[in-house]
Amino acid sequence: MTGGHILQVGTRTEVRHSPTPRRRRWSHYLVRPGVVEMIGRYGKDELVRGFLREDPGRPFDPGAVCEQWMNLVQESVGLDRRAPFTARRTRLRWVAAAATGQETRRIIFRMHRGGLRTVSLRAPADLLPRAPELFTDLALHDWLLSSVVGLVERSGIGRRERESVLLRLAPAIDHLLHLWMPAARLDDRLREYWEALDQRCRLVQQWEGTVRQIRDQTLLRGIGTAPVAPGSEARRGRAARFP
Repeated sequence: MTGGHILQVGTRTEVRHSPTPRRRRWSHYLVRPGVVEMIGRYGKDELVRGFLREDPGRPFDPGAVCEQWMNLVQESVGLDRRAPFTARRTRLRWVAAAATGQETRRIIFRMHRGGLRTVSLRAPADLLPRAPELFTDLALHDWLLSSVVGLVERSGIGRRERESVLLRLAPAIDHLLHLWMPAARLDDRLREYWEALDQRCRLVQQWEGTVRQIRDQTLLRGIGTAPVAPGSEARRGRAARFP
């Protein structure tokens, strides 16, 4: 949980090449939770492309476990059912593979329909156990950006009265803006990948532009309700005259 409102659930699986050409006894797999052994020939690139494919009919979907846990939490009788705002779920499907030989270290981020995001990471093998920290941070800040942008788009800036606009922006101001701290908990090696991704996708730049838009609306509302000193309008009028 982040900020008392944002729930994240994650699963991960380690894919290995099976040393035998046939399936083993169930006892072999039961003592290795979270590990999938591939039988037969396969290519790393083919596996990555297949798993990150947008096709919803994939037979292997570890994200289904996340959806079940999120449903259990949201259906809990302990919740007061008074959410300050509504926002759709997003899904981040990722693959982290070891960069071997002359392979270039890289991170590729894509956005798809229906709130799906996919990330492909190539990094040194010793960094892969830490990779989920990067993806958890990315998923959180991608959701923050998407949700705040959605609130701004639905607020009706330029179409509604200022008071009504700010009423719709209030959830972002009260619950979301202070949570934006990308890469704050990542070590230097993981932070390099976040910075490389942000350099291409401009997530921070989009966030800062959206926050400025919200603050401008708040500032304009404050100017509109500021008390006017007696005689100030007349002085202002005289100063604006030209000979």
